[in-house]
Amino acid sequence: MLRVFLYDLCTLLYMEILYHIGCSGLTPVNPLIAIPVWILFAGLASLITGLFHKKGNRIVFFAILSLTWLLFASQLVYMKIFKQPLLMAAVTNGGKDALTHYWREALTGILHASGWLLLLALPIAAAVLLSKKHRADNKRLLPLERHTKKERLINAAITAGGLCSFFLVCVIGFSAKTEYYENYSEFYNPHGVISVYGVMPSVVRDLSGPIFPETGDSLEAWTDVPDTNDAASPANAFSGGSDVADLGDAALSNDGASASVTPPASSEKPSPVIQEGSPAPGASSTDNPSGNLSDEPDPLDTSPNVLPVDFEYLREHAGSDEIIRLAEYMESMPATNRNEYTGMFEGYNLIYLTAEGFSPYAVDETLTPTLYRLVNSGFVFHQYYVPLWHTSTSDGEYTNLTGLIPDQQFSMRRSSEISMPFSLPSFFALEGVHSYAYHNHTLDYYKRHLSHPNLGYKWQASSLGDLDASVWGGQVFEMEHADYWPASDLDMMKATIPQYINEDRFHVYYMTVSGHMNYNFGGNRMSSLHREEVAGLPYSNEGKAYIACNIELDLALEYLIEELDAAGKLENTVICLSADHYPYGMEIANLEELAGKPLENTLDIFRNYLILWNSEMETVTVEKPACSQDVLPTLLNLFGFTYDSRLYAGRDILSDSAPLVIFSDRSFITDRVLYHKTTGHTEWTDGMEPDEEYLDVIKKQVRGLYNYTAGILNNDFYRYVLDALPEEYHPHIDPDWTAPHPSEAF
Repeated sequence: MLRVFLYDLCTLLYMEILYHIGCSGLTPVNPLIAIPVWILFAGLASLITGLFHKKGNRIVFFAILSLTWLLFASQLVYMKIFKQPLLMAAVTNGGKDALTHYWREALTGILHASGWLLLLALPIAAAVLLSKKHRADNKRLLPLERHTKKERLINAAITAGGLCSFFLVCVIGFSAKTEYYENYSEFYNPHGVISVYGVMPSVVRDLSGPIFPETGDSLEAWTDVPDTNDAASPANAFSGGSDVADLGDAALSNDGASASVTPPASSEKPSPVIQEGSPAPGASSTDNPSGNLSDEPDPLDTSPNVLPVDFEYLREHAGSDEIIRLAEYMESMPATNRNEYTGMFEGYNLIYLTAEGFSPYAVDETLTPTLYRLVNSGFVFHQYYVPLWHTSTSDGEYTNLTGLIPDQQFSMRRSSEISMPFSLPSFFALEGVHSYAYHNHTLDYYKRHLSHPNLGYKWQASSLGDLDASVWGGQVFEMEHADYWPASDLDMMKATIPQYINEDRFHVYYMTVSGHMNYNFGGNRMSSLHREEVAGLPYSNEGKAYIACNIELDLALEYLIEELDAAGKLENTVICLSADHYPYGMEIANLEELAGKPLENTLDIFRNYLILWNSEMETVTVEKPACSQDVLPTLLNLFGFTYDSRLYAGRDILSDSAPLVIFSDRSFITDRVLYHKTTGHTEWTDGMEPDEEYLDVIKKQVRGLYNYTAGILNNDFYRYVLDALPEEYHPHIDPDWTAPHPSEAF
């Protein structure tokens, strides 16, 4: 009996070590939670194995071993492909989608991981031999006989001991507010849990949820940064350390188009350190509506971007303590201020793109000239980051469109069930502008046919997916080569631009797909289409294929600009593009080959471009650190919308607010420090001495924003805020404009 238990325990230990080396390398682990979990599962497996007669026990024993192998093998393959653990939510919510649409990636991942999968299977092969081999006393080395009552009691005691030990460790961690408990239970970062504590503890956390409910202080009032002399000095602010190294001279050059203007050395608030060109003609910050004949310009409006939320009404009609905590947290948050760029694009059109797998390494002056032009003119952001969230594309899109931090998995899908009245389409609707959204893939993938209309978009895609054509057929646009994988972004532009180009004003959103993995010349149609253009590049085939498929995105943008120009709409249109995530489908060595520098286990792997461009504006170079959750508030300010900056996790990049770049594991970058939580690396980038008090305050701010944005999603908080606003701030989107939807949008 003990031999079966020890074999099961050693099997778990062996598979955990193998998985960890295969997916995380030789990084530190914390066995404090893992050991009780291993004992629990090994004891339970041994207990079940001894309940039957010899033949039945043999079947049960090898069935458990096989299921254990399948668990570790699926986690290993999924991590290799998506760089995230496979969670139950992904299996139940996205399992069918993955099997239908990602079978190529899954097959490639299995082939690439075949060596690891064979090594994981060694305990099964060894068990076959040991269960047949006899000792000198003629007893089998791995006996599988029916247990006696005593053996069952011992097995039950071992199982109970593992369970009690697990809860004891959690109780101690919860009571003492230890970091290991917080990382494991209170804040759920699946990648961090599986890489530090192991596969089995990750499975337990995934299935059980938080071991104890969160305490009432999960949403404390906003914590202010301590006043530090010279902390905001323009000479030191926003300088990058070694972990945020330059993207390369060619990648960051701006053709010398921007003027170099040094901000004043003394001011009440830290300067965003922007080298400024001139705002576009018509920007509200340079207007003189009062008719003042003096040469002196009107004072710059730097009032906070807030809405007249009745917080007393909000608290009285909250209905739950959680809504009250969310309201109090929102009220305590500092708002971002209006600035010289407020209303710069008021009355303009907006075309907003989430570019699949886009990165700086897709940009080449010769091969992708339009991308090169756009990233090096308009607003040029030198320290922009796109974190990889737990549902990769969908969560990246959620951040781009909502300005919020995703909560665990499938936040975009879950947002379809709540009110989302503070999205871009809602603000455009207040000005009578329709909003379109397009995707050159299936209509229902990630349930976008529910989430995007709920944001206010007229949602269309190039194929129906599994939806009923009699209900959803009108939401499919006809596109040439719709059956290509991945499909062409250029073909999508050709099919959709005629739908909106003749409207007086429009807002359009595109979710592209041409840059989708896998990056090869066999299964990737966009890569094979442009194979000749990249043939001479000194990179691996995967690197060449990645650049090749993004040539199609470049052609799509070139066509879009040409059509806007031909229709006389270009000078009055803003193009904004952000990635959903970095190209995690590439081998890290090949990605580093394109980057020309180490990326693994650094925050630099998330460094990216943000395109924010208008054909008539002069180049504005922004050195301030920023990330994808900042894009929506920045756009709202640029377009002159009256909005409340406290409703988002992100901040207007062009405001005087201190930067805060947040990543999925609660790593962060500010103007003073780079903190990489997973590796424990802390780098002070302001030239000052390390300041632990400042670091602790930022950690609290990050934690608060995570809990706040999760609360917005999980408690339908926006609906309560909307009720606490005057009627004129309520969006009025024609229900006939959006696609069929089972729930009320607002």
